[in-house]
Amino acid sequence: MPNLKNALGMSEAVPAVAGDINGETKFVLDYFKVPYPEKLTDGTGKKVILVDHNEMAQAVDKLDVENIVEIVDHIRSAASHMSKP
Repeated sequence: MPNLKNALGMSEAVPAVAGDINGETKFVLDYFKVPYPEKLTDGTGKKVILVDHNEMAQAVDKLDVENIVEIVDHIRSAASHMSKP
């Protein structure tokens, strides 16, 4: 995501995670030799882009909703998992 945002002119975008990185993600990052993102635990005064969040409990502590710049998410549509008649 930061590479895309940087390419689109948002040069200050830095990858971060709100919790520990799971083993599956570590494997992929290691395989493609991508550095681990920093762990962000306090959102005080930070401008953030939330990725794959569906509730504020998933965000970092002390995040002011006014500092959310963008939300990038995906959802499964009903049609994507229903069988055709």
